[in-house]
Amino acid sequence: MITEASDLAADATKPARVSKHRRDPASRGERIWAFNFLAPFIVGIAVFYYIAIVASSYFSFTRYNLLKPPTWLGLDNYRFLIGNELFRKALWNTAKLTLVGVPVTIVLVVGLGVALNSRIRFQGVYRLIFFLPLVTMPVASAIVWRWMYSPETGLFDQLLGPFGVDRVEWLSRPGSALWAVLAMEVWRQSGLFLLIVLAGLQNIPEVYYEAATVDGATAWQRFRHVTLPLLSPSLFFLAVTGSIAAFQTFDAVIVLTPGGGPLNSTRTVVFDIYGSAFESLRMGRAAAASMLLLAVILVVTAVQFRMQKRWVHYE
Repeated sequence: MITEASDLAADATKPARVSKHRRDPASRGERIWAFNFLAPFIVGIAVFYYIAIVASSYFSFTRYNLLKPPTWLGLDNYRFLIGNELFRKALWNTAKLTLVGVPVTIVLVVGLGVALNSRIRFQGVYRLIFFLPLVTMPVASAIVWRWMYSPETGLFDQLLGPFGVDRVEWLSRPGSALWAVLAMEVWRQSGLFLLIVLAGLQNIPEVYYEAATVDGATAWQRFRHVTLPLLSPSLFFLAVTGSIAAFQTFDAVIVLTPGGGPLNSTRTVVFDIYGSAFESLRMGRAAAASMLLLAVILVVTAVQFRMQKRWVHYE
């Protein structure tokens, strides 16, 4: 009797099996509504991303100028780009913007995030100031930065003048033009980066800091052994998304240094794609450059995900 009772009790605790053929009308309606809401986004992604990628991959093997039907060339466009010194220079400039700009931005926003997450006066005002780049249009920001770089009336030269520094041609010298663009990109990305870092910092339980303090850890030791490990998932996300954004730098270049800067010192891959497509009407060559850029981004992203276990110490 006890065995039978226990078996009945076990059967009673098992979840009831619902036949696959019996559909809940309410859940079916929810699925239909969910699909209706997602459909515009799915269609947009399919049309403007996946279909565009397939079309670009085809045009990259052709000669196409929008006026005549495309002519098949095979790998000629890719051979030209790989052997073209101007494209290699654009790729190298893009790599410098990525390899320098992303780490600098991350280090900067981590320091700002730790400061803004502490109890300081006028904390809300500081957060508003640092979040302004996030809500400012990139072209409008570039116009303001171009004025600040002006050697005649620019803000930077006026601030350096009392220290005996002569006027600096920030955007007219090959040695400084790219770094001027980099400075603006660091400022522009800092708002979004800071938002994510602050969210990560606020998710760290305070009990870890209290335990470290009880153990006698200094402020640097708490930052090194508590903050950084627990913040590493956010930093990994910033490294991936920041690298993708840096490889697509365009608006700052075209506004600050029209034509790609002095001696093409600020020419990037996306700027090169724009020039080939809309200035020279060489759509096939532009498509090939975009495919090479996509391949580079995929490789960099794959390497970063491969290193994720070393990056992320806490899950």
